[in-house]
Amino acid sequence: MEGYIDYNEQKPADGVEVICFNPKWIDEDVNPKGVRIGFKNEDDFVTAHYWWYKDCYMTISHSECDDNDAFSEQIKNNIEPTHWRPI
Repeated sequence: MEGYIDYNEQKPADGVEVICFNPKWIDEDVNPKGVRIGFKNEDDFVTAHYWWYKDCYMTISHSECDDNDAFSEQIKNNIEPTHWRPI
């Protein structure tokens, strides 16, 4: 992906907002490019996710989602980007 950095090869600095991509985030109605804004927070990652159930955007991270039954396994398993780039 031109202009993007592979997340597995290099992580962004903690607390710095970046443009994130994951092909699993592609949704033709609300996110056709599969991008989100997000940031790394130590060993976790936080992104803005459109939640159909509530018809709103919200931040998600493993620390908030993994033990919360309101989040599906699909959401819990797709928090990190595959690629990112600086804003």
